[in-house]
Amino acid sequence: MGVLPAALPKAPKGVIFAANNRLPVPLQRFRVGAMPSDGHQAAPRIMFPPNGARLVAEGNEMALKIAGGVAPLTLLVNGVPRPTQAGQRTLFFTPEGPGFARLTVMDARGVADSVVIRIE
Repeated sequence: MGVLPAALPKAPKGVIFAANNRLPVPLQRFRVGAMPSDGHQAAPRIMFPPNGARLVAEGNEMALKIAGGVAPLTLLVNGVPRPTQAGQRTLFFTPEGPGFARLTVMDARGVADSVVIRIE
């Protein structure tokens, strides 16, 4: 008597369903040895805003200051990729409105840093 395949559970809430070519570049291909411990470059780090910051949205765009990482950098706001300019260490995004936002910066190796901020 053969083993019947088990149904997979439902996907977790908030999971991204996207074709490979719609994913950020670091997520499109798995590379052996692409972990932060194998390189000599520093991991990307969000220098501003700090985790837990409360910011007042005075204009359309807000800035993130990034240190380290290997270009190109990918910015995700609440898990959604946002366009960035190649080679820039200051990234900009337009908040969707007041509330909490998770900002993630991922470098070309797939190494990431995240902060959660409150936008007022």
